[in-house]
Amino acid sequence: MESGERGKKQFYYVSVLSVISALAVVILHSNTAFWLYREDGAWLFNNVVESLFYFAVPIFFMITGVTLFDYQDRYDTKTFFKHRFSKVLIPFIFWSFFGLFFYGVLREQRFSLDFVSIWNDFFGHQYVGIFWFFLPLICIYLSVPLFASIEKKKKDRIMIYLAGAGLFINVLIPFILSVIGFFCEKKLVWGFALDVVGGFLIYPILGYILHEKELTQKQRYWIYGLAICGLSVHMLGTYYLSRHDGMIVDLFKGYKNLPCILYSMGIFVFIKQISNYKILQKMKKLVLYLSKYTFAFYLIHSFVLVYLTDMFVSIGISATSKKYVLLAFILTIPICLVLTWLIRKIPGGKKILP
Repeated sequence: MESGERGKKQFYYVSVLSVISALAVVILHSNTAFWLYREDGAWLFNNVVESLFYFAVPIFFMITGVTLFDYQDRYDTKTFFKHRFSKVLIPFIFWSFFGLFFYGVLREQRFSLDFVSIWNDFFGHQYVGIFWFFLPLICIYLSVPLFASIEKKKKDRIMIYLAGAGLFINVLIPFILSVIGFFCEKKLVWGFALDVVGGFLIYPILGYILHEKELTQKQRYWIYGLAICGLSVHMLGTYYLSRHDGMIVDLFKGYKNLPCILYSMGIFVFIKQISNYKILQKMKKLVLYLSKYTFAFYLIHSFVLVYLTDMFVSIGISATSKKYVLLAFILTIPICLVLTWLIRKIPGGKKILP
């Protein structure tokens, strides 16, 4: 068990990560003009923003490993599933169908309402596109008891082994082959996949390792160096390839791609390292306050952005402008705070907006 002082520090840095990631999600979704390639300075700005804040979802998954891989120290598996799914499933179902009402009725989009269409649109996250996040999150929750059941004294070594094997087999080799194949215009097949750390599971495992391990200065610098490389390859590679082809080239994009994983690890370690600095300690009350709203931000911010976009367009601010990104982000946060506070005052409001 950790000492009380160390535990508090780690709890605080996790809160910092949670808040930063929630804000990054809002910035990314205020910056959707990135996906509309243009040969102008605004798209260059969009690309920089997209790359800098791309860590948002990976960090959320990493936090899951930090907070849940030792859940058996606190409660049994039945309680774990009860807590997790009551917090996630109810909001997911409610806000998905609210999205059907919001876009189908208020925004007059056409959705088919037969059973098959509703089923496919619900699980295909057609009602609220950003809710794709819930499906891998739920699968991670279903996998957590496996990792939590590993004996504590063996867990660190097993996690490091899984992370190393997963990064090599599932990430590094496919990345190298995809880059070679792209530039040589040849498809190179890689038939291996380590499913036990497949998909997004690599992130909670990495989060757990980086949480538990006290890194040396040399190890931190290596991680920071690799993170800078990951960010640079993502940002500059996407810029030059897209400019060359006149369209978005996503060779270096993807949450399960090597550049993103390296960059996200660097952000995680950096925030952990500086969490005890004076400037962050002075912001502690604000961070802990905002940390109670991070999940709510994710659930409702896309609806807020729809109306802000209408308002901006009406006054001549295009969604492809730099001004739009900054204003949309700045205004979305306080609006989401107020809406969350109001909804939580309604009976049952905390169940749909925890």
